[in-house]
Order: sequence, then C-alpha cells, then structure tokens
Amino acid sequence: MSSTFKLRLQDWLIRHEWRYRAGVFSRTLAALAGGYALTSLIVIALSLWLPMSKGDAVLTATLLSFLIYSIVIMLVFSVKTALRAWLWLAGLSAVASIPWLLLLAKA
Repeated sequence: MSSTFKLRLQDWLIRHEWRYRAGVFSRTLAALAGGYALTSLIVIALSLWLPMSKGDAVLTATLLSFLIYSIVIMLVFSVKTALRAWLWLAGLSAVASIPWLLLLAKA
C-alpha cells in the first residue's frame, strides 16, 4: 500500500468514526430505555389479559418480563440501523400501549 492511500484511509476512518459511535450509543439507549418502556407496556397488557387470578397474572407477566426484555435488547442490536430500531420500538410501544390506555379510560 502506498503511504498516500494509508493517509487517506486513516483520514476517512477518523472522520466517520463518530457515526459508528453515535449508532452504538443510540442503539444502547434504545435497548435500555426503549426496551424497558416496551417491556413495561407488554407486562401491563399481559397482566390484564392472562386468564388467571390477578395476583397470578401479575406474577406470570412479571416473570415473563425478563425474557421479553432480553429479546427486545437482542432485536434492537440485530436490526440494520439505529433508526430502524427506534421505529420498531415506537411501533410496538404504540400497539402495546392500547391496553394501558383502555385501563386509563375505565378509571
């Protein structure tokens, strides 16, 4: 490799490194905050819809939350871009918030 090519490659990597770091930060934020919010909404929906006593339904939904949160984190890091991860989380959160909104409307 010529020294000119090496310098150009190093310059390009330095200029575009922030994009990679921003993408990782955005995915991490989506996995932690967005995943927690989505998991909470799913747990609310499950605790309302599971056909068992309220205490058993809440306990079952809470135990399933560990599995759901782990899956959400893996899915956030498996999509192609951070934007897709955020859009995916927003769409699922909108759907999962319907039972919570219905619960608020009853109160």
